[in-house]
Amino acid sequence: MACKKPKELLGVCELFSETGTEGGYWAFQDSKFIKKVDRKSATQFSCAKCYCAYVKRNGLNIRISRIIPLDKALQPGFKTPKSCRGDQHDFQPISEEEWSYDGLHVLKDGDWLTIYDKEKPGQIVWEGVISLKPRKTIHEFVRGWRVHSIPLNADKEKWLTYFLKNYPAKLIQLKKK
Repeated sequence: MACKKPKELLGVCELFSETGTEGGYWAFQDSKFIKKVDRKSATQFSCAKCYCAYVKRNGLNIRISRIIPLDKALQPGFKTPKSCRGDQHDFQPISEEEWSYDGLHVLKDGDWLTIYDKEKPGQIVWEGVISLKPRKTIHEFVRGWRVHSIPLNADKEKWLTYFLKNYPAKLIQLKKK
């Protein structure tokens, strides 16, 4: 009986975090579930002046507070601007891409990951079997970022850069979920 070849997924590295996760997970986003969007097809918008945001759902515009870009929020002396009035908003899509949870894979021990250079896509910057040390407390940090595990066979500082900057990658899930 022939061995079944493991499925190779192409996509990007991601430090996945959302409200309630209390830190980031080393993850991979499958490119099949990354959709390019424009103003017409976008579902998430933020005002370029006051950062008020809304989501389009089932024909309704649902306000979701504010989304302040990290580079703006980290500027010395940054203060959240007052909300625009009515038609003064300059709503723009939050991102040029929308990612689906269907393509999100939190990395697990035993997965094989190849990470490629962003500037030279054919050049490998890291490759190997995933081996993670789970955090012992909620106080595990890499350069100020709270993480759920530390890579045992990679430089954690470089690893963080690959995942924060969404380096291109190939994932082979060797273990069953």
